[in-house]
Amino acid sequence: MLTNANLEKERHIRRPYYHHRGGAPGMVLRKKVMVQEEMNMDAVAFAAPMSLESNRAGTGGGAPMEVRVRKDFTETWLWQEIQTTQSQYILEKVVPDTLTSWIITGYSLSPETGIGLTLNPTTLKTFRPFFITLNKPYSIVKGEIFGLQVLVHNYMENEVTATVTLQNAYAAFEFYEEGNKTVTLPVLSKNVVVGGVQVKSLTFVIKPIKFGNMKLEVKATCPVAGDALSQILIVKPPGQKQTRNKAVLMDLRKQNSMKQTLTTEFPPKRVEGADMVKISVISDLLGSTINNLDKLLQMPCGCKRF
Repeated sequence: MLTNANLEKERHIRRPYYHHRGGAPGMVLRKKVMVQEEMNMDAVAFAAPMSLESNRAGTGGGAPMEVRVRKDFTETWLWQEIQTTQSQYILEKVVPDTLTSWIITGYSLSPETGIGLTLNPTTLKTFRPFFITLNKPYSIVKGEIFGLQVLVHNYMENEVTATVTLQNAYAAFEFYEEGNKTVTLPVLSKNVVVGGVQVKSLTFVIKPIKFGNMKLEVKATCPVAGDALSQILIVKPPGQKQTRNKAVLMDLRKQNSMKQTLTTEFPPKRVEGADMVKISVISDLLGSTINNLDKLLQMPCGCKRF
């Protein structure tokens, strides 16, 4: 288990993952793969998010603690092929920022012993006693007002008062206040009291004023721990999307070069700044279909039956 609990000194954790290879009857070769993670207090993904010095400074009213921002929320990990002639191989990897349980398994191929599979998969649990999660939609429309819910998880025994901060460094959205008022601020902070082994939520009501991939950066700190994460929210332009395709066949069998001029036409009434031109060169007639299998059919949405 890797955690961000406060440690008085650096610890080195070495955990073996066994890969069994089997071949002829009565002959089994055990292959051991070591995954080594050095628990540096402020450098490794799931180590303590602040150093001991900054932790003491935060509790004593000194300089604010430095919290590592979690960005890598990979859903799959360690799809890797290893070629070796040794019975043991050391694999060093940085654990992704996703707080979950990783199921590690594998297989091996050998010209002497054949194929071997892991008998019992190994579980690697990544955990923080204090962390935050975001409850957000997959995408929204520019100008839509929505509430960004931040969940503060406290799995420590004592009650803590956390300061939750939402960054708006790129002025991509406005904060919505009571009375139908919106203000543009670089940062907005709120306090929440979270009891021991409890989860509390608070909401930031915002209104996106730019479309594209909007970065949401949220940080939560308390005197003994802290967490920060950065996630992407897709902001779509309003209106109905319209697409136009033009295909040109370039035959270079009898000449070395070819020049073709393509013109684009946009509708007069359109959302400003939402125009996009995409050019792709494909050497296979079926290449465009294979590259866009997930967008081959455009299904209607928004219709409901009552």
